[in-house]
Amino acid sequence: MDVRMDFGDVLKELMDHLNDVYWTIGGLHARPDLSGFQQQSTDMKTLPMEFVDQRGCGDHGFGGTIYFPTEYSDGDGGKLFLRVDFSG
Repeated sequence: MDVRMDFGDVLKELMDHLNDVYWTIGGLHARPDLSGFQQQSTDMKTLPMEFVDQRGCGDHGFGGTIYFPTEYSDGDGGKLFLRVDFSG
């Protein structure tokens, strides 16, 4: 099956989901090391699950990385993950 994600829809949902923090897209990654990441569901239609690694707290700044599983194949039986780095 040929799956396409609408980039505009993904950006809009990321802007709403990551409100009040700075963030950058780090590209698509095959099989990232998710040890230490917390899996949780999101309210986003295009990216309904995330794996989050956050460091720091709101008092002294914080940052981290989120991997969102996508429907894109990595060509080896797995899925590609969209990486987003954030800070606040």
